[in-house]
Amino acid sequence: MIRNGLIIFSLLGLAACSKDEGTTDTGDVGKIPAADADADADADADVDVSGVYEGTWELDITTLLGGDTCTGPVEMVVIPGDDPEVTVEAECSFPEGDWVSSLMGLGLVDTLGPYGGDMEGELDGTTGVFGVLEFDLTGGEPISIDWGAEFGPGGTLSGDIEGEETIPVDILGEIVLNYEVAFDVVKVAEIEDAPVD
Repeated sequence: MIRNGLIIFSLLGLAACSKDEGTTDTGDVGKIPAADADADADADADVDVSGVYEGTWELDITTLLGGDTCTGPVEMVVIPGDDPEVTVEAECSFPEGDWVSSLMGLGLVDTLGPYGGDMEGELDGTTGVFGVLEFDLTGGEPISIDWGAEFGPGGTLSGDIEGEETIPVDILGEIVLNYEVAFDVVKVAEIEDAPVD
């Protein structure tokens, strides 16, 4: 009897284990964790990139003869679907006493600034903006410099692009100019809040 009881008990135990293994808790399947849901909601709420952005920008140039950095204020107006979608007012100047200043002393450069001016750009979806800056350092043929920036949290718009161009310089001939353009701006107004000229 004891032996038969042990056998029955063992069989019941196996049956219980088999039932547990075949049961799957599906209570949380298909549910998005609260933290992920909040992040997705924030991302969706941040897709409206239209607005007025203000901040600073700089153009860092380097050659075999020296280098310098042109800095100044910038304002970007972003209106998706408009023509153009991005308008930019950006000017910069080189500091006194540095490389470009020494070129002025040699008569190779006319001014420390301001350089830049009005530009137009394009939207890369809701990822960022990009365009081309016409830059004339030596009074000759302007060079085309690519620029771009990406949208970030808190209404920021920033980024940098590096490149290389060849520019003519009196007496020296052509020199290779390496550049880096960087923007750091933040949204200061919605389009409907922007002042009317």
